[in-house]
Amino acid sequence: LLSGKHFDLELDPRSTCSQLLSQAAAHLGLSENTKVTLTCEGFAIPEESLVHELPCLTVTLILSRCAVVECIGTRTMHGSNLYIADGVFADGSIFFAPCSAGKVLCVRPDTQVVEEIGPEMVSPYKFLAAGVLASNGKIYFAPSYSTRVLCIDPQTRVVSEIGPKMHGPAKYEAGGVLAPDGKIYFAPASAGRVLCIDPETQAVDEIGHALNGHSKYLSRGVLAPTGMIYFAPCCADRVLRIDPARHEVAEIGEPMDGMNKYLAAGVLALDGKLYFAPCAAARVLSIDPAM
Repeated sequence: LLSGKHFDLELDPRSTCSQLLSQAAAHLGLSENTKVTLTCEGFAIPEESLVHELPCLTVTLILSRCAVVECIGTRTMHGSNLYIADGVFADGSIFFAPCSAGKVLCVRPDTQVVEEIGPEMVSPYKFLAAGVLASNGKIYFAPSYSTRVLCIDPQTRVVSEIGPKMHGPAKYEAGGVLAPDGKIYFAPASAGRVLCIDPETQAVDEIGHALNGHSKYLSRGVLAPTGMIYFAPCCADRVLRIDPARHEVAEIGEPMDGMNKYLAAGVLALDGKLYFAPCAAARVLSIDPAM
């Protein structure tokens, strides 16, 4: 019995149930990632059982899909650190900004096609921070060793760099946050100030006061119900708060010692607070945006 349909199989009574299942799978044209369980009178039958030991002649097959792990794409890619920044799904495809690779990677789940799009980019460690899908349908990545913001148009597959050139290594590594005003904000790693991208005008600006140090903020920020954005410190000593409505940047809370304190992205909980798991810090970080 399969979805209300019956079919017959002729088997040697000395056959195993495993052989029965193989014949049934072939008869039904099942793929290798389909698991078939044999039941009789409501009980699962072991595959090593013999057909003549079955308590009845009518059996039921229960089908379930198994996880499939495979590599896709026709081209073999060589190198290390090819793509590090989290990808973004848009317009039916997934887009990854290059780290040491030369081009943007586009994966189409519907066709399993993998392709590189856009112009060749030559700098190392180009983009490390997770990209953000803006309300205009385009995707934006803040630069690490690259000098400009990366903009991907998923509909046209056009890849471009926007905004002024920014110099220095490891500028932005924490994933950005889309604010209620439609702009995207990235906290600095080794850059000096917060990066603000306006998708509507394609303008790229740095806002707030200068922040000293390297690897200051590496974990993705969180948008709080208050409309403020918070980033947990990595090698900086305090939490970073961005007020999109006023374009103000502030460091809040008591100073925290140590390096690599928080790397994991934070989570907004049902109590309205934000929580960040520690990397080298000693305790979980909790931020109450109402305070």
